[in-house]
Amino acid sequence: MNYGLWAPVIRNFEAANNITRGSAESDITASLGFGVFPFPAAQAGNKWPSNIISPGQAMFIEAFGTGLLCFIVFMILDSRNETLKDKGIAPMIIGLSIGAMISILSPMTTGCFNPARDFGPRLFGALAGWGWRAFPGKDNGFWVYLVGPPLGAVVAGAIYDFCYSPAYCGTGSNWRDISSTYSSILGRFSNIVRRDRRMEADMTGSGPHRNNLSESSRLSPTNVADDPSYGSCT
Repeated sequence: MNYGLWAPVIRNFEAANNITRGSAESDITASLGFGVFPFPAAQAGNKWPSNIISPGQAMFIEAFGTGLLCFIVFMILDSRNETLKDKGIAPMIIGLSIGAMISILSPMTTGCFNPARDFGPRLFGALAGWGWRAFPGKDNGFWVYLVGPPLGAVVAGAIYDFCYSPAYCGTGSNWRDISSTYSSILGRFSNIVRRDRRMEADMTGSGPHRNNLSESSRLSPTNVADDPSYGSCT
């Protein structure tokens, strides 16, 4: 539908600038649909060399943008986050965040931040005349937009879960509680590790309680999760 609306304009631009669709020069019209790095208009305006952004750099930029967006979404939609009590404005914050990241990062990679945003239009572009400029793409870089965003999203989720979310455990309600919360979690983990090592020593006959395994057996690795301190936030 979008291509149908814009097709006459695109053809007129190509004719006026002697652009053959599918050539390297057609990247500027291809970027209307799918990702190209760097963004051809920014490259022309700033007189950048065509190889200023490598596929690896482009993947990192896409991962960073997607990860930052996901982290913002996790943070503002977390029901435990009392900093933003009115979740009704969350769509506006997310929209403004996307706009800001596109403004900053799109000159380098077109700013897709979503595999579907790139892959569907890229398939259509390959059939609509852009051919190898769509697949495998410039510098064989079509994979950048398939790998970067999921990687960034996974890393952002891990960072949120392990570095930010613990602040909400127990009575904690803001990021300043992270240090004390982690100290408590690591302390309990250390106790479990020491207990397991003591149990192993007892079972091999080298520990001080080798003749009394009743207590240590209850805390064996198979049922250590039953320990009320295991995995607890309080």
